[in-house]
Amino acid sequence: MNVSNDWNNQISKLLIAGNSETKKLLSNSLLNKDTWYTIEDLRLKMNPHNKILTINFGAIKQDWLKLLSKLYILIRSQRNYSVTYLNQDVFHLTRFSRFLGSKLIFNPVNIDNYLFEEFDYYLRCIKSDITKKPLSESSISLNYKTLNNFFNLCRHEGWLDVNTYWFKGKYKFIKVNHDEIDYLPEEVWNQLEENLYLLPEQIQRMVLILRTTGLRIGELLNLPFNCLRQRGNKWYLRLKSEKYDVEDELPITAIELVTIIQEQQNYIKKYFGEKHCYLLCSNYRIKIMTDKRWEFRNPNPRIMRTETFNNWLNRLSQKANIRSKDGELWYFKSHQFRKTVATAMTNAGVRDLVIQKYLRHRSPDMQRH
Repeated sequence: MNVSNDWNNQISKLLIAGNSETKKLLSNSLLNKDTWYTIEDLRLKMNPHNKILTINFGAIKQDWLKLLSKLYILIRSQRNYSVTYLNQDVFHLTRFSRFLGSKLIFNPVNIDNYLFEEFDYYLRCIKSDITKKPLSESSISLNYKTLNNFFNLCRHEGWLDVNTYWFKGKYKFIKVNHDEIDYLPEEVWNQLEENLYLLPEQIQRMVLILRTTGLRIGELLNLPFNCLRQRGNKWYLRLKSEKYDVEDELPITAIELVTIIQEQQNYIKKYFGEKHCYLLCSNYRIKIMTDKRWEFRNPNPRIMRTETFNNWLNRLSQKANIRSKDGELWYFKSHQFRKTVATAMTNAGVRDLVIQKYLRHRSPDMQRH
């Protein structure tokens, strides 16, 4: 007898005999597809700079786990969880599926505390697909959190009964590793500055704006074309706070920043006239090199995605061999610029309350972090 198929059948029968909400979920045609479109299928809203267009279940190999994962995501989407969280859930469930496959676990009967201990060891041995480094404690914690939420919901809905006591305390209270550098150290910034000319001009200007202002990347990518304000001799940057969705103004202390923004406004006018209402644009994937420098080919009037900006910087990191003082190739993330500004202001003796206001933190706790 095929144990895997037997469990698939048992879970299917259990779901069919379940409560009315489960029966309603089972009638959803999305269960027959492995790729779901976040906008068309789930009607989810998302920021233009952080679009996740699909959620893919195809890599979850166990049929019972794939079906329960789909039901789990359907319920989470109906509870208005963001597409980022939903996609992260599927990513972690897919990782758990790979682990089960490596252990030749075909049914959920064998999922117990001992297996979770093995999964913990597995997570500490693998490397991130992006950074190629061992998973951080926070990343491991997120895997725990997903599995805990997933199995708890399965038990609550009567689909599957897996004890989640092992996860108690495992993903809460993860301490910040203050020895882990998450800003741009001076040696990395110097290398970036030295090779900045290799990037397209717009990307160069984006780096300088981030390094000067400490904006969140979503705030930068959504800056309106007319973002400059002048009152008397003082200049201000008009923006919409990404985190709190409110209009805000940031004082510009370096006049060079005004020049950089005006150059970008002229760039947008050159390509789009009055048709684009944002300060920045995106570009098609094709790129060319002239005199060893990258340039946009066919810039288009769309909001650039966060991933695109990060990819440009990490291409540069590889090309220019940008390394930390320990000799490791540097992996850029947009938020490092914001933390660099906060670190520089702290080291310069700026009062916490001033930094909190400048970076638009709502609480001292975030400032301390």
